[in-house]
Amino acid sequence: MAGRQLSNRQLTVLLVSGVILLAAIWLWPWLKNLTAARLAATVLGWGWAGRVVVFLLALLQGSLPVIPFFLLASGAGLAYGFWQGAFLVWSGAVLGCLLPFYLARFLGYQWAQTYLDKKGWHFQARPAFGFMAVLTGRLFPVVPSSVINILAGLSPLSVPVFLSATALGKLPWTLMYAGLGRLLTKGELPLGYILIVVSFLLIGFTLVYLKYQKNRLLREKPE
Repeated sequence: MAGRQLSNRQLTVLLVSGVILLAAIWLWPWLKNLTAARLAATVLGWGWAGRVVVFLLALLQGSLPVIPFFLLASGAGLAYGFWQGAFLVWSGAVLGCLLPFYLARFLGYQWAQTYLDKKGWHFQARPAFGFMAVLTGRLFPVVPSSVINILAGLSPLSVPVFLSATALGKLPWTLMYAGLGRLLTKGELPLGYILIVVSFLLIGFTLVYLKYQKNRLLREKPE
């Protein structure tokens, strides 16, 4: 029964992945010439449906990054204001990261664990370590987001830990880009917006620094 349920999940993930891929191919002629101003003008012309479109585009971006995140967030901020635009993009992008995570988890997890066992590399599920690894990757986007999603899916990291780290790590950049989009086009950026972004960045940097110091002390601790 459990195998049957897992098979159904695999099929669901594959089906959704196929839909996302087809949507990206279909939208590519429009996406490749997209600008923040053009995105804002397009979705505003669709009324309330435009908000759904922004959310779905963010979902697509989180799953398959065919749209620059800065462009999407700044366009949403221009169209719907700082708060609403940021929320639409942030929530969609966070949920979108689940698709490649589940794709790797259901289709590659067993293979990855078998490979690591053969190499003699044994990893235990450590929520704190996994949370910090994903959070650091989101706050310092040197590694592509899609790579983080796949690696997290291949690891024993739980879904709640992955989601919470992704949500926290993406929030500062979403707020910053949405605010910059509003600033560059409307000249509006209240001080409160800047303080929010700076606060989240400071929190993230502090968490990463404390984790680094803890690991350093553990390495220096005598046996």
